[in-house]
Amino acid sequence: MNNPKIKKLFLKKSSLSRLTDEQLLKVKSGSVPAKVVKKCIIIFCLILSFQKSYSQNHFDSTLYFKSFSDFNNINWGNYIDTSHKFIFSSEGHAISCDYDLSFSIIRYLLNTNSVNLIIEHPFSYGIIANEYLKTGESSLLKYICYSEEQKNFWHKLFVLSKTLPQGNRIKVWGVDFEFGNSGHGRSDAFPVALKILMQKTGNIPPLLISKSLELFNINRNDLARMRAIKNTLYDSLERKDIINYWGKHYKTYKQLISRYDHLKSRRNGNMYQNFISLYNDSLFMSHQSRFFAQFGYVHVLTTFKQSLAYLLNHANNSPVKSSVFTLYNQYINCYSNLPMDHHLLIQNGGPIEKKRNKDILLKIANEDSSGIKIINMEAFNKKFPSIAKEGMNLLILLSNFNGIHLNTDRNENQK
Repeated sequence: MNNPKIKKLFLKKSSLSRLTDEQLLKVKSGSVPAKVVKKCIIIFCLILSFQKSYSQNHFDSTLYFKSFSDFNNINWGNYIDTSHKFIFSSEGHAISCDYDLSFSIIRYLLNTNSVNLIIEHPFSYGIIANEYLKTGESSLLKYICYSEEQKNFWHKLFVLSKTLPQGNRIKVWGVDFEFGNSGHGRSDAFPVALKILMQKTGNIPPLLISKSLELFNINRNDLARMRAIKNTLYDSLERKDIINYWGKHYKTYKQLISRYDHLKSRRNGNMYQNFISLYNDSLFMSHQSRFFAQFGYVHVLTTFKQSLAYLLNHANNSPVKSSVFTLYNQYINCYSNLPMDHHLLIQNGGPIEKKRNKDILLKIANEDSSGIKIINMEAFNKKFPSIAKEGMNLLILLSNFNGIHLNTDRNENQK
């Protein structure tokens, strides 16, 4: 046993405390055979591995979370660091609790700042949503909502916005593609958004009149024709009569007809560029306002270098670089109710995908019957470094929530 590293490692182990003075002297002098030393080290490593595994699976989980019965009881100031400019939450899509969670956070942020709400939808959705928040015209909701939970979400935002001072407002911005290969209802919104923008005085250019009338009267499923009209409007952007007509609304109009017509392979990159374009056009509210978004979790993954969250937090030209706060939501025994996939059970789904880590979260979720558990990140990261490596700023467990109730108005509107 002449290798000093082996001798040092061996002498360092607590199991040496069981040796007699005579045995310890033999170890120190190097008279113990190397095979014996190696066997002892292997046994000790196995014991350590067992202890670590046992510790991971047998722990007092109550130390690592706080339970809530509903989102109204949560003081987000205890969990969200608002020194960050962009609060980015994941969602599971078509799960009922997503909208209550989103509203709860937005309401908290509006206490001190105005909010730019970034949505995983077309730019046209943002135009319609802003018009609804301004007027409360409920007939607009069928163009941007496919569930009763969404309708309730926008109604609560409308009611809330009426109670806010002028400096604490909310504006909605869609950053996703405009139509889609099969529509998915998005084609309904584009003509309505254009009509909202055209509700202004002034002489409307003949080209805009003819193309808008054509757009309002075609079948919404005729996507090829809709794209052709949109592209014609795009090609006329630099015409003087078009620029003069739109005036201060020109940048908003340009954003509407400049979006991709359908889903591209680099969707995250496209949404990031749309965000940058909105920022460069100075369409967002003041620099003191916060950004909030709630997207499907693949767009929020901090370890995926092509995700929207990663690009926002790391790209050199990002106005929110190093200032993105990510919130991961993990769903335990929840149901998703997408129009194309009804009543889908999500047993343990979300940004956390490794089985070992999911098992830990499942144990915590089953600790009591509450549907909402916010993780104590400081204690949790020390106990479970493997989950901490996922890179989120906050982790929430959402249990036993139902899927959304599909909006019959929207379904009728799509026929």
